[in-house]
Amino acid sequence: DGEGVVAASQSWNADTLAYETPKALVKTELEADGEITENSADKSLKQFVIKNASAVICCTGYKPATHMIKDEKFRTPIEANWSNQQWSIPKNSSWRMKPNTLTDGLKSLMNIDDSTLQPSHVLNSSSGHVLNGIFRRSHIDNPNMMYLYGWTNFPLLELDISAWLCLSYVLGENTKPIDFTKIEKEQLNIKERMDEMNVPGIRYYQDLNYKRLCLQFCEKHPGHWYGEGKYDSEEYCKYYRETYTQEVKGLARDMKDGNYLCQFGSYEKLNEMGCELVEMSILEYATRFKALQQTDCNIKEHKPWLTFRDLDVSEFAKSMFTGSPSVPLEKKWEDIAS
Repeated sequence: DGEGVVAASQSWNADTLAYETPKALVKTELEADGEITENSADKSLKQFVIKNASAVICCTGYKPATHMIKDEKFRTPIEANWSNQQWSIPKNSSWRMKPNTLTDGLKSLMNIDDSTLQPSHVLNSSSGHVLNGIFRRSHIDNPNMMYLYGWTNFPLLELDISAWLCLSYVLGENTKPIDFTKIEKEQLNIKERMDEMNVPGIRYYQDLNYKRLCLQFCEKHPGHWYGEGKYDSEEYCKYYRETYTQEVKGLARDMKDGNYLCQFGSYEKLNEMGCELVEMSILEYATRFKALQQTDCNIKEHKPWLTFRDLDVSEFAKSMFTGSPSVPLEKKWEDIAS
């Protein structure tokens, strides 16, 4: 009837065997908790002002957005413009990038030392897991404000784990956002950012100096596994193992803190299941680029419409719970009747 609040979604009614849109709440059901004001955008609709809400959940889709929040200081962490994610390694830090798959090659073939590998003064963590003003999905200044977003290569899993983590905050099972002071939370964020800077695949997107050096390396050494882009090579698999391991370590910590249904170990050490996810992801990545580069001509000729999502990955893509392998499609999914 144009009044009240209704979710723009449908639910399946098992009795009628049809999708149904829930009816709007009538104004009399909310009058005790709030007052009704006219909606300036559409005079035919009514808008409710809830005075004593226990929780407010803003669902913004795949793109994090906080523009609907009145207080600007709570909008800044995940606005659409990522330029506010700048940070710097502390001046008193003796940080040096740890040995890794790529750096040894950079040093030897480019004839550079640690001083050349020093990070830029201004870094951007828009590709990392840590965002300015947020500590483990909770606002540093206002722990009651929490954020869900998919930042890793495992966005759906990450969202689910984050939801459990935030639920643990609400239920009081995890009190880290209020146990630590603001300075302590910021220091822990810096530590995690510096851990990420030890991973070439993450530092590349945070540090402009390092990115330039990597691009120069590709130009001067096109035959090197990194310059040639041999994504299914042993070296590239090691390169991505570092990236995926860092990401899964963060998930493992949040799973543990949020009492998630399964566990990947800890931030310090992954368990067997966590390591299995890392290895499966590496093989998936290599298979993806193998398909996109069309290196397997026989498969392409057999299925000219084939994409990396349609390859037979049953040898390595299995359920970590049941062991059931992935089943390849024999034709386009839209052409499959049942």
